[in-house]
Amino acid sequence: MPHFRHSYLGVGASLSLQRLTLLPQPDAATPAVSRVISHEPEIAPVEVQSVARLSRGGRWRTEAMRSYARPVLLWFTRGQGRLTIGGRTCGYGPHNLIFLPPKTMHGFSTMGPALGSLVYLPNDPLFDWPVDALHLRLNDVQRQRELTGMIDAMAREQSSDCSRSNLALYHHAGLLSVWVSRTAAELSEIQAPSPGTRRDTAAHRLA
Repeated sequence: MPHFRHSYLGVGASLSLQRLTLLPQPDAATPAVSRVISHEPEIAPVEVQSVARLSRGGRWRTEAMRSYARPVLLWFTRGQGRLTIGGRTCGYGPHNLIFLPPKTMHGFSTMGPALGSLVYLPNDPLFDWPVDALHLRLNDVQRQRELTGMIDAMAREQSSDCSRSNLALYHHAGLLSVWVSRTAAELSEIQAPSPGTRRDTAAHRLA
């Protein structure tokens, strides 16, 4: 950092800009201080986990009821089984998307080999995550490719050693939140709600 010399400071005196301290003057207005928010958290904002790898750890890794403090997205690309959301059970199959808001009790079982991903997402109010649980069947090939591509991009970023990887994952999650909101709005008009997410059933009232 260059030093600026001023004649009124005396011979040989120098003032370093790094050590300059501004003192408020009497009756002066308080200067506005901008608050900089960092989106580079210590913990990765997105974590991608394979369904097949999770299932190999034992049935308790998937079937035991659990909840997380952040949203979770499940994307099954192959296989089938039973899914329990908040005490209500329904079936799932290939190309099923399940979104679980924070603190949603859930578990799932697999009938034979199953492929897919679990994506743990940031619980950030800036993202437009659905308030209620979603269970969508993506029959359109284009939607299947879009979702798979976004999750694959997150997995690659997660395993890379690139700088500012957490920031990249954060923005990947933002794009995913927009995609989920749009897809849910479009499919709500043509697809009946899953029994595991409907609120007008006896099972929901009992749960």
